[in-house]
Amino acid sequence: MDSQDKYFEATQTVYEWCGVATQLLAAYILLFDEYNEKKASAQKDILIKGDAANLLI
Repeated sequence: MDSQDKYFEATQTVYEWCGVATQLLAAYILLFDEYNEKKASAQKDILIKGDAANLLI
């Protein structure tokens, strides 16, 4: 495997994670529309999972 292949493999992974993160963030933001307790619980669960997976900085 040459350096170009390694670069492509590394950047492909980054693009995949960015795509996932973008979708998760959009879904999270939608939870703020018309606030209620059920949505607040979902927000908290998402943040806890993100922190546990070291997705939060």
